[in-house]
Amino acid sequence: MRATNIAAVIFGVGALVLHFLKKTHTNPSKSVPWEPLVGPTWVRCVQGFDNTSYSSDFPGCTPHTLTKFSPSPGGGACGRILLEKVASLAEVQLLTGIADKAMEAATSLQRERSVEHKAVNIFDLSSGAVTHGERFLNVFQAQQKIAPAHRFTVEELTLVTTVVARIHNAVRQMFGASHIHLVKPTFFSRIDADINASDAAEAVSRGPEWLKSRRDRYWEPHVDREAYKFDYSTLLYLSDWEDDFEGGRLMFMDGTRRQIVAPQVGRVVMFSSGAENVHMVERVTHGRRYVFTVSFSCDGALATKNFLKSALLNIDANRTSP
Repeated sequence: MRATNIAAVIFGVGALVLHFLKKTHTNPSKSVPWEPLVGPTWVRCVQGFDNTSYSSDFPGCTPHTLTKFSPSPGGGACGRILLEKVASLAEVQLLTGIADKAMEAATSLQRERSVEHKAVNIFDLSSGAVTHGERFLNVFQAQQKIAPAHRFTVEELTLVTTVVARIHNAVRQMFGASHIHLVKPTFFSRIDADINASDAAEAVSRGPEWLKSRRDRYWEPHVDREAYKFDYSTLLYLSDWEDDFEGGRLMFMDGTRRQIVAPQVGRVVMFSSGAENVHMVERVTHGRRYVFTVSFSCDGALATKNFLKSALLNIDANRTSP
């Protein structure tokens, strides 16, 4: 996710933003050709290092190695899946607008400050935090200070919850994972082509405590469970490869094969979050790349409580204030 992860800044605000420990992961030989990810690819789980092992406390949900591959596993599985048209073009346009609203609102709140442009920007829906230069601003709490054009509407946030529920159901169905729970962070990431993208590391190091373990270099291989206790990670693409940006493809390396995903509007890639799915994103060399990252855990204790409730309460307060 560094997703989407996108750069860990991505998990940045709050991926979220994209990821993880500063170590080098083993890649398959360069002689292994890249192949497109098409449909389900089931792989052997990889566990036992850097606290990335899955918990055995949640049977029927925890990813495991399938002994018999099938198009519809039961009880969770290690693998990666590509789904098309999970969101319509109209929905994607609205979601992209929400991301831009948040980032423009952060800019409007800090007009008096000179802020260096960062290639990776994150809007975390779990907390309302937006990266803005080296700062993190909460746009949910600041709705009354934001220009009306940059305020969120009930309809917009309702769409977010609808899309999140749709992705939730798809993960449950495709991986056969019962009782999965939405977990933090749930975020939009926006990556601009920028040769100074690595400068975003400083923002991460100065951000909230839970961001400090992440890194900004989204184009380096990483594993989601090295930073967060996700069991399943998903990325909803909000822009098109080649049409909207160049570079920025998602690349999986599991030791024996190399698979690649070209972002397309409405396309979702979902995968188990352990070391069997080491991945990276090509450096964006032109244009702007948008992704919506949604992650899940089998552990109910980690579940996001009252998702977007505070944002909706702030909208109601604005409606009733004189």
